[in-house]
Amino acid sequence: MWLLLIASYTFYAWWDYRFTTLMAFISVVNWTAGRKINHSKSPDLQKMVVIMAVVLSITPLFFFKYLPWLGSYAEVLFNGVAKTRYNDFLSSIILPVGISFFTFQAMSYTIDLYHKKCNYCPNLIKFAGFVSMFPQLVAGPIIRFKDIDSQLGRIEHLDDEIDFNSGLELFFRGLIKKVFFADQLGILIDPSFAAGVDVSMGLAWASILGYTLQIYFDFSGYSDMAIGMGHCLGFKFPENFRAPYTSANPAEFWRRWHITLSTWLRDYVYILMGGNRKGKICTLQNLMVTMLIGGLWHGASWTFVFWGFWHGFMLCIHRITPNAVLRKIPKWIAILMLNLGVIIGWVFFRLPTMDQGWGFLSAMAGFGSQLSILISWQLYFFIPAGYFVHYLERRDIDVPFPRKKVFAIGLAIFAAFSILELGRDAPFIYFQF
Repeated sequence: MWLLLIASYTFYAWWDYRFTTLMAFISVVNWTAGRKINHSKSPDLQKMVVIMAVVLSITPLFFFKYLPWLGSYAEVLFNGVAKTRYNDFLSSIILPVGISFFTFQAMSYTIDLYHKKCNYCPNLIKFAGFVSMFPQLVAGPIIRFKDIDSQLGRIEHLDDEIDFNSGLELFFRGLIKKVFFADQLGILIDPSFAAGVDVSMGLAWASILGYTLQIYFDFSGYSDMAIGMGHCLGFKFPENFRAPYTSANPAEFWRRWHITLSTWLRDYVYILMGGNRKGKICTLQNLMVTMLIGGLWHGASWTFVFWGFWHGFMLCIHRITPNAVLRKIPKWIAILMLNLGVIIGWVFFRLPTMDQGWGFLSAMAGFGSQLSILISWQLYFFIPAGYFVHYLERRDIDVPFPRKKVFAIGLAIFAAFSILELGRDAPFIYFQF
């Protein structure tokens, strides 16, 4: 446990050692709250403790992630030098890498313990190791204590659980996704999303399709690498993606996209608000609030708020549509409709302002530049290749392919190419969340 903890804090300190104190603070707060909940017999005191722990955990998240955004609206209260100093203060706030992930991870323990859904952890070192585990620390998957408790309990004997075969396969699959697909797509499409660029209809569609694949391969690539690294250490982390673009409706999409976040929001927001137990209107309200929180979790911007609203809107439409109508829609049409809705959401997820988002949507609808801008020929390869790989992933999930020598040779070739490309500075997209 000490080795895991030191390795994890060293890993995080390599980015910025100052914020290791923040991670330690959140760990101590939630472990102490868990200790108080476990030792107290008073339901009222237990409830007060869990509320205090959540508030103390969310406060740093609010300060680092949301204060610069919300505080910018208060600059009208200042003039002259005071206004300059105020703006300098806001701009000096650094967002700690992975703060949303380790904060949600730590809070899940306290809330689960309060609801008697996990065991009490008497060992602070064990709990701090759970919060800071370096393979998935900065971009998930979000792990709950009950998922890893027994594994951490036998950490000195995990050598029996080490699976280098599946671990290295997952790790290199993730690396290939990141370097061969996500990074290459990013190079090709990033100019189309630059401020002031007026794109044609064809370029707009090619670029947003490229981004749809880029963000999937980037984030699922990280998750695969983290889960694979866990296998190499003897840990079994929960899966985070299950070929989401093959979904036929919004509810299925969120059972396949960022699974650990969607289940976290379901269990700690949607269900705690009442879920679907208080009638149709409350169910729709709970869906919308949950997705708005999901949007804000991703970032402090009106574009993320709208992205959350849009997914909440799609979930509500799906919820109120009669099953008889849904069954009549051919599956391939349902998949296309779902992907169209997801793509519209990605427009606002990718662009920094609402005006740019609406402008890009206008270009997709044919109201943008009428100039014929040449689309990079590489996109004609990467987009169909990306969707084909995604389809193969779905097939592999449903009926796993046999791992023969040709598979190993192909994986090795693409992994070697990916390793040779590692010199370029291309951080994971979800590091900013």
